[in-house]
Amino acid sequence: VPFVNLPYILSPNMSQSNAILLHVGRVAGMLGDDADLLHLVLAQATDLDNVVTRGCYADPDGVKPYFESKLGDELKEWVKVLGDHAYITGETITVADFKVFELFSKIRILEAHFGVAVMDAFPTLLAYIDKVKTHPPLAAYIASPDYLDRPLNNPHAKFT
Repeated sequence: VPFVNLPYILSPNMSQSNAILLHVGRVAGMLGDDADLLHLVLAQATDLDNVVTRGCYADPDGVKPYFESKLGDELKEWVKVLGDHAYITGETITVADFKVFELFSKIRILEAHFGVAVMDAFPTLLAYIDKVKTHPPLAAYIASPDYLDRPLNNPHAKFT
């Protein structure tokens, strides 16, 4: 596998989360109609996830001030992107929705841990999370014994 990393798949030989998501999206017909927006959403979700995850490894207590001072501004932008669409890139669910769902779920777990509720000020995003969560294949997975909402990070993180 080039650029050996986790996660990876063997057919095709591929690593990197977004590359795998795009591959799965192509195979499953879940890339939507706006490739540029799909790529933008995946990149932006990765950027925000990196900020949150980096804090979990370096200084988990630093995540709370970030949430309190900057997360709201980030979430306002997500509301704009979602607009009045059913899903983040339009009217049909795409792999980008699963990436964003996972990110927002992580944020909700961290909010609960740190006693903040920034996302509560964004009912549109909360309704969106609920909509994605009820997508039948995802809902079935969440209901299965294979689903774990934790750990969020590797065991060597300071917040798992």
